[in-house]
Amino acid sequence: MSTPYWKLRRLAARCLRVLDRKKGTDPVFTAFEFSVRPVAANFIKAFDEIGKAKATLSKEREEGRSAVDRLFVITRAWLPLLKRDIPGFDTMEFTSTRAVLDDILEDAIRLHGMVTDYAEGSPTPLSYAADCLASLDTAINSAQKEITEAEQSDVTYQSLSRALRDMATDLEKQMVAFRRTLAVVSGRADKDYQKLRLERAGATDVDDDPAAPLPPVVEPANPGEGPNLP
Repeated sequence: MSTPYWKLRRLAARCLRVLDRKKGTDPVFTAFEFSVRPVAANFIKAFDEIGKAKATLSKEREEGRSAVDRLFVITRAWLPLLKRDIPGFDTMEFTSTRAVLDDILEDAIRLHGMVTDYAEGSPTPLSYAADCLASLDTAINSAQKEITEAEQSDVTYQSLSRALRDMATDLEKQMVAFRRTLAVVSGRADKDYQKLRLERAGATDVDDDPAAPLPPVVEPANPGEGPNLP
């Protein structure tokens, strides 16, 4: 599948409008009511849904990253006090970086367990143990919640992506047949045939759906460099 989805999205809307005009002119076009129409309509719906899912995934990932960053800071903030007050406490056991979310979460959970064990078993309990555990609890729960939501959003996005890929293959097949029929019945000079050619997808047309995506912007390259594609 080499045709960009944004082109198919624009052409799918045009297909539906062209079909509306042509279906009464020749019986052959009526047959496409049962092939092109449902496939094009389903692709439009799926394309628009995946756009929303992508935005949701980006938002959830950012919220997850922020929650884990907060957990990272909170975990590290308690280490100097704990090293001062707990005999044998080794801060080197908590050496995760901001790059690996699971490691940050694991460090925080281990630290929570160590503070809990010390507070319950030491004859000299930490005066700030309750505050430490409460702050870790809040940050851990928030991070786990946001990570879970991001993972669920990713599952949804991947599922929609697979479905859209299958729809795109079917849509392209149906549009090729529709264009070829238009070429035979109406001629290649026909405006409706021309607007359904892949090469015309980037040009504006009266049959364009207002919600259809615009062609991607290609930034001009510096001499000797390739173009920067979004």
